[in-house]
Amino acid sequence: MPMVFTSATLYISPNKYSQIPKIMKKIVFAATFFLINSLLVLGNEIPDVNIRIANYKDDKVSALSYTFDDGMKEHYTLAVPQLEKYGFRGTFWIIGSTINEDSQHITDTTHMTWEELRIMAEKGHEIASHTWSHQNLVKITREEAVKEIEKNDSIILEKVGLIPISLCYPYNAKNDEIIALASKNRVGTRLFEFAIGTESTIESLNKKLKEIIDNREWAVAMIHGINYGYDAFPDPNVLWNNFEKVKALDNQIWVGTFSQVASYIAERDNIQLNTVKEQGKVTVTPQLSLDKNLFKEPLTAIIETTGVQSFEIQQGGKKITPKVLSDKVIFDFDPFGGDIQITYK
Repeated sequence: MPMVFTSATLYISPNKYSQIPKIMKKIVFAATFFLINSLLVLGNEIPDVNIRIANYKDDKVSALSYTFDDGMKEHYTLAVPQLEKYGFRGTFWIIGSTINEDSQHITDTTHMTWEELRIMAEKGHEIASHTWSHQNLVKITREEAVKEIEKNDSIILEKVGLIPISLCYPYNAKNDEIIALASKNRVGTRLFEFAIGTESTIESLNKKLKEIIDNREWAVAMIHGINYGYDAFPDPNVLWNNFEKVKALDNQIWVGTFSQVASYIAERDNIQLNTVKEQGKVTVTPQLSLDKNLFKEPLTAIIETTGVQSFEIQQGGKKITPKVLSDKVIFDFDPFGGDIQITYK
C-alpha cells in the first residue's frame, strides 16, 4: 500500500517536540523540510516539453515539386495560371540559348521570353538552370560542361536578376563528376523524378499521389510539353485535374519549388537543436553549418507536450505566432536566426 503524506502525518505537538533530544530535533526538522519541499515540487513539475523538426513544412506528410523542362511558351501561358489558381509555384528549368529576347524579337514561338521569365520570378516561381544549350554533360569534356553550366547561370543572372540555385541535367544524364560540378553553389540538382505527360492518366496520377503520401516522400514531377513538344499531353486536363486533386490534399502534401524543398531537407538533416529547459521556459539554440546565403528556407518546429495551456515564442526579439493543434504546437523559425525563447504556462 503506498505511503500518503498529509498535514496530520507531518504534525508533532509542542509537548512531544520538547521531549525529543536536540540531535533528533535536527533530524526531524530536516526530514520535515524535505517532505514538504518534495510535495511542493511534485505539485509544480516542469512539463515535459519536447521539440523536434518536422519532416516537411507545416508538418505535412510528404512534399511535391512541379518542375517544367525547356522553357516552353505554354509553361507561361497555360501552366503558370493553373498553378497560381491553386496557390502553387513551380520550378522552370531554362535552356538559355532558346529563350527569346523580348516580345519584339521572337526567333522561336515555342519558347518564352526573358521578360516572361522575369514576371514569373516576381510571382514566386523558381527560374532554374537546364544548361546553356542542353548538351549531354556526360559526353562532352569537363571544360565544355563547365562552360554549359556557367554560361547559363550568367545569362539568367543578367536577364532575370538572380543566380539559379538548382539545376536539371539535360537528358537526366549525370555521373559523380558532373554532379560535383553542377552542385557547386546550389541547394541541389535534380537527381530523381517521375514523368507527367503523354502516358499519364487521371487514375495513374491519383495512384502516384497515394504512393507519395504512403511513403512520406518528396516527389519531383518532370513535365515537358503541354499541347505540343516532347511528352505532351493528349489532354492537358489530366494535369489540371492533378493540380486540383493535390490542392484537396493540402493537409498532407506540401507543394514547394524544387529549391524550397531541397533547402528544407538539407537544413532539416544538418541542424542541431541545443535545448535548455527551466520552469516555464525553454531556450533553443539552432546550429547549422550550411551556407546561409544559399539555404534560406524556414524550418517547422514541433512542440510535443502535455499540461500546457499557452505558449509565447520569440526569435531575435521578434514574436512568432504558433499554430496550436490538439496534440502539438508548430511554428516556423529561421535556422540562422539565433536563440528561440519559448515561454509557457
